[in-house]
Amino acid sequence: MHTASRRNPTRSARRLLIFLLLVVLTTTTVGSPNTYGQDDALLTAPFGPALFLIRAEGETPPALLPPTTVVHARLDAPSADRWVASGSLEDAALLASAGLDVQIVDADTAGAIYYIADATAPRAAELAAGVGRLLWRSEAHLLVATDADHELTLLETLPPQGVPVSLLTAAPLYVDEAPPAIAAAQATAIDPAVAALLAQVTPAELQTLVSQLSGHTPAPVGGGAVTIHTRYTFAGRLRDAEQFVYEYYQRLGLNVRYAPWSYGQYSGRNVVAEVRGSTQPERVLLVGGHLDSMSNAPYSSAPGADDNATGTAATLVIARLLAAYRPALTVRFIHFTGEEQGQWGSKVYAGALRRAGEQVLGFINLDMIGWDGDGDRVVEIHTGRGPKSNALADHFLERNGRYGLGLNFERKTTTASRFSDHSPFWDNDYASFLVIENFFDDARPRDRNPNYHTAGDVATQVDYDYVARIARVALATVAELAGYTLEGPPGAPTPTATPSPTLTPPATPTTRPDACASILLNGDFEGSGGWQFGSTPFPARYTATPVYSGARAVQLGIPTGFANRRAYSTVFQRITIPADAETPVLLRYMERTYGAADNADYRETLLLNSNYGFVARLTRSFAAGDETWRERVFDLSAYRGRTLVIYFNVYNDGAGSQMWSFLDRIELGSCVRISSPETPTPEPTTTPEPDATPTPTAEPTQESRLTLSLTPDRFYLGSLFETAVVTGVVQLGEQRAGFAWSASTDAAWLQLTRVSEADRELLSVALSETPLEDGVYTARVRIEAAALPDVVLEAPVLYVQGEVQRLYLPNIAVESSAP
Repeated sequence: MHTASRRNPTRSARRLLIFLLLVVLTTTTVGSPNTYGQDDALLTAPFGPALFLIRAEGETPPALLPPTTVVHARLDAPSADRWVASGSLEDAALLASAGLDVQIVDADTAGAIYYIADATAPRAAELAAGVGRLLWRSEAHLLVATDADHELTLLETLPPQGVPVSLLTAAPLYVDEAPPAIAAAQATAIDPAVAALLAQVTPAELQTLVSQLSGHTPAPVGGGAVTIHTRYTFAGRLRDAEQFVYEYYQRLGLNVRYAPWSYGQYSGRNVVAEVRGSTQPERVLLVGGHLDSMSNAPYSSAPGADDNATGTAATLVIARLLAAYRPALTVRFIHFTGEEQGQWGSKVYAGALRRAGEQVLGFINLDMIGWDGDGDRVVEIHTGRGPKSNALADHFLERNGRYGLGLNFERKTTTASRFSDHSPFWDNDYASFLVIENFFDDARPRDRNPNYHTAGDVATQVDYDYVARIARVALATVAELAGYTLEGPPGAPTPTATPSPTLTPPATPTTRPDACASILLNGDFEGSGGWQFGSTPFPARYTATPVYSGARAVQLGIPTGFANRRAYSTVFQRITIPADAETPVLLRYMERTYGAADNADYRETLLLNSNYGFVARLTRSFAAGDETWRERVFDLSAYRGRTLVIYFNVYNDGAGSQMWSFLDRIELGSCVRISSPETPTPEPTTTPEPDATPTPTAEPTQESRLTLSLTPDRFYLGSLFETAVVTGVVQLGEQRAGFAWSASTDAAWLQLTRVSEADRELLSVALSETPLEDGVYTARVRIEAAALPDVVLEAPVLYVQGEVQRLYLPNIAVESSAP
């Protein structure tokens, strides 16, 4: 890293700066915001030859910039603010000679992709340095470089482990010194019509929407019921969430559309619903937040109830309550995707607004508004230093006080976060601010949701009164700033209509195939093709003993009889999972482990991309071997359509003990093998029906209306969710008690107990005493009722064990001892 020193400019440098100033003045369009460089809104536009930081001395970038220097962003911090810029090394030297504090952080930007990361997150610098080049750090921000081959690794490491990021693009920073286009907030009388509207924001409606968005209850999508287990950007279930929001606005009669975005090889869709202004349609006010979610196992379970089903639900309720009325300004309700990867969707959208010259009054960003652990009703509002954003925020805060909504706001300017969808609006010179729970340390200590970016961010953990209060402030602000006339036109839909009904999931018959066709070649190691062995001191190798089936298996690690040394031992195969493969797509294999544990040696299973870049770690174990064949199963359904490398490795550090293991019968396919001659599956355990409870006979006219339901429809267990037992209610249509049913599971670590009470049927799902390694485990509970003999209702179970913040996409579906 090279730092250009700060010194007084020489006479020749002064002359050159005067000339450059004339060039800049003659090439700047009169009356337009300064762009400080070529206006290219593509997220993949190239940077200048070098990337450097300029210490900020004011609210606008330095005036005497060479024409080839482009300013991309401003990083605010309590100690010193900096402008992120790119240009030639000569540009940096020239600026330094003019007396500016310039620090070169990357002398060669060719092929580099840059992300800003939150330096205040736990282990942020350590994690960032492990997946990229850590170029610079302050008390608030990290600047990390990666490339196209390793970008996904960064994105699948930092956000899932609680380090939010923001993509740094080469787009120029817009700065307009014009005053805010909004009048100063002034205290006025309460508007009775607005107050009446605020009273219709209820915690119950918000809870219904959050439950549907986070997979706690099914959501109405395309005329059916869909459980949205994850809204992760790279998971197909996000499309269901987009459609759910889209159809919600359709039912309101609003003009709604998908706003597509693209970034390199990635693409997605924002959802935008618009109400055209009656008198000033050219002026636009936006309210919304991001729709996507994140967790430590994002492909399979990222409920994102607080982050950010709460902001999404609040936006939907605001739209519903205002749908019957007409604003003077144009109002857009917007839901961004790609936020967790660095605000991809909002960066494209905000840049498009700027290029189109839209008159944006401002954007109110509702992101994570559902956690108030200490009950103090504190809310952060991140405005940054911009006068426009602070003027808009004044209006927001004024409504909280005038309508007595009971929130305590903490405004953040120099310590404002840029890790959400408001920051692209800042960078395009639009008023914007973030509304978020008490998330950051500042004058007041944080009250952060402990389930942030984990599978424990579930609907039952949300404070819906807190969400309702914040939604009311946003509703009052939008209603008054946009000039809504709160008198419904003839035939308008009633504001109290609920367009999103709660649905009961239909029971689905369970198919039971008997065999698994594998995508892998030579998975039984009886041939010689398919697999590659790493060129290491002890590469993996075929062996005739021990084997699980057939004549050969494969051995990894340092075998007994050889001196210990530092060594990797690997076997791997490249495969492509068909995009249309039926789910679940399961990787299963038999493993027999040997060697003592010294907390340094380990065995692991990884997924790599086609260029052998890291994608995910399915498991890593430091445990001692038990010399027993065990079956491991991982659900890879989320990777359909991708080319991957299935990679097995045993690592020895050369000190202490050593470990090795054997693999056999590796399969990857779209089925669940229930039985085979070599791995019989135990019969499911069912609870006998009590003799004292008769089995009712349904009337023939009612039989067609019978449905088997379970509430909740999924179970979360483990320290992450602070519970080892969850009790569900089983119901047959409207009948809550007195019918014959049974429950079973093939997970040895689950214990099911049926309880029949006078007025209801209960199922207790608890952890058994079976010891398990640290990881994320999923299973299914099956419910059957005598009145519906052809129906099997399945409910997923998620159990997390170990240090959750260190887990990374281990979707273990089954683990059992082989006979």
